[in-house]
Amino acid sequence: MTERVEVPDLRGRVALVTGGGRGLGAATALALAEAGADVALLGRSEPHLATVAGAVRQRGRHAAWAVADVALWEAVRDSVAEISDALGPVDILINNAAVEGVTSHLETLDPDEWAAELAINLNGPFYCARATIGSMRERGWGRVLNVTSGAAIRPLPGKAAYSVSKAGLDQLTRALAAELAGSGVAAIAVSPGMLDTGMQARLRGSPAPEMELFRQAHSAGMLRPPEEAAALLRWLCGPHGDDYSGQIVSLHAPDIRARAGLPALAR
Repeated sequence: MTERVEVPDLRGRVALVTGGGRGLGAATALALAEAGADVALLGRSEPHLATVAGAVRQRGRHAAWAVADVALWEAVRDSVAEISDALGPVDILINNAAVEGVTSHLETLDPDEWAAELAINLNGPFYCARATIGSMRERGWGRVLNVTSGAAIRPLPGKAAYSVSKAGLDQLTRALAAELAGSGVAAIAVSPGMLDTGMQARLRGSPAPEMELFRQAHSAGMLRPPEEAAALLRWLCGPHGDDYSGQIVSLHAPDIRARAGLPALAR
C-alpha cells in the first residue's frame, strides 16, 4: 500500500522555477504554489510565463516572472535580483530549463550546436545556483533541485551534447552538496524519466532512427504525467529533502515513490 505523505508546508518560501512556462516547469510551479510557496518563473516566452503566473495567483500565492536566457550569466544575475526585489530572496531553486538540441552524431555535430546546448543545460543551472545559494546559506535553509535525465548514464546516439550536459549536471549537484554540507541547503538531482511533455513529442516526431525508442515508449504507455515529477520535486522541498542531498533521485524508484506518496508503477 502506498504511504500517504502530507504536502510540505512551504508558506513563507520563495521558489524560482526555470523553464517555468510549460511542461514540467509549469506543473512544478503550480505544485509549489499549492504547498504555499510564492513562485517566480524564468524563461524565454513571456506569454507562457504570464499564463503560469496567473495560475499561481489563482491559487492564492504571489507570482513574478522574468524573460531571460539562462545561458547568459548577466541575464540570470539581473533576473534573480529583480525577482528578489519583487518576492523576496529565493529559498527554492528548480533548475528545469533545458534543450535537447539537434540530432547528430559527434563526427558531424556543429561545434556551435554543442556549445549552445551545454550553455543552457549545464552553465544555466550553475549560473542560477551561483545567483541564489549565497542568500540561502545566509538564512540557513534552501533547496537546489536539478532536473537531470537517464541520458546522463546511458548516452543516446545522436544526442551526445544532451547526455554530456546531464552527466555534468549530476556532478554539479554532488559538488554543490559537498560545498553546502552543514549549511541547511540541500542540492538534489531528480531524474524523472520519460514524461508526457512537448519535449517528448518533439523527440517522437524526429525521423532519426535513434528516436524510435521514444516512439515505442509512447505507444507502450510508458510516459509519466509531469504532475508526478512535480509532486516529487515538491516533496523534496520538505524536511525529507535533507536525506537526499548530493544524490540522484529517480521518479521510477519504488522506495522513492512510496515515500513521496506516489502510486506504485505497474510491473
